[in-house]
Amino acid sequence: MHSDLAEVDLPEQGFRVQLRTWRALLDRPLTSYYLVLGITLLLLGLGLVMVQSTASVADLTAGLSPYSDFKKQLLGACVGLPLMWVAARSSPRLFRALAYPLLAVSVVGLCLTLIHGVGVTQNGASRWINIGGQQVQPSEIAKLALAMWGADLLARKDRFGQLADWRHMLVPLMPGAGVLWGHRHPRAGLQRRADPDGPGHAPDDRLGQVPLPAPDRLPAGAGQCHRP
Repeated sequence: MHSDLAEVDLPEQGFRVQLRTWRALLDRPLTSYYLVLGITLLLLGLGLVMVQSTASVADLTAGLSPYSDFKKQLLGACVGLPLMWVAARSSPRLFRALAYPLLAVSVVGLCLTLIHGVGVTQNGASRWINIGGQQVQPSEIAKLALAMWGADLLARKDRFGQLADWRHMLVPLMPGAGVLWGHRHPRAGLQRRADPDGPGHAPDDRLGQVPLPAPDRLPAGAGQCHRP
């Protein structure tokens, strides 16, 4: 009788031992670092796969190589990975020193997108600025600035024990994020440009959808349902 009960308890004890082992792994000092690194690499890989799967048809339609956009994204990843390694080995003081200047630069850049002649409008959205013949998207700088500024702000509040009050967690972090979000989406992408080929084509949005052919360009019998 006792031996049977012991055999029943063995799987439960094994599960508890395994659970303690996983908890010990999560309690290690560098666990959060490796989790962030793994998630970042996973998202990078998924992003490259999605770019290849969604942009290849549009590239072929434009007469380009199906790997045209993928090569650009891969180049950006090759440049970003060493920068990520340098950032991971940098002192937190560097990020705190850059947080507020970078936030100011991003706000100025987002405001410049609203100025005619400086801001560049594409597909009904004014999110780029032209600097020396190069187009820059200030919203990308704003994302990094918001993360750095928010982390520094919460760390300072935690040092003074203010995060116990939920209001200190929201103010001024949420209003600041709202200001950046409002400047980042001045038109919220609601406008779409008309396709120059006429009403037979669907308007292209900023996601790179392929224009739909006009009905007179469809092959004979297309769109008809044939019953066996």
